Amino acid sequence: MNRKNFLGNFLVALLITILPISIFAQNVRWIYRYDGSPVDVAQCLVYGSDGNIYAAGHSAAGIIVISLTNTGEERWVYRYQAVPDSEARAYSIAYG
Repeated sequence: MNRKNFLGNFLVALLITILPISIFAQNVRWIYRYDGSPVDVAQCLVYGSDGNIYAAGHSAAGIIVISLTNTGEERWVYRYQAVPDSEARAYSIAYG
């Protein structure tokens, strides 16, 4: 195999490898942090037909449900204060 064919084959192989990765690469548009506590956990989220995002999970205070716009702005937060020493958790959320 001559050098020209090798270089051509290498470039084709490189494009076949890199092109799909760059096509499906995702960019981070925003990151939302509730309060930065290490015990805050989002267990589930749903993208509503109204264009907003709804997430449910738990923190040290109990169950939390948060509504965010699609740009990451907080719309509202619902907190359910759990009984002390309980394991209150939200594992799923439904929109409808």
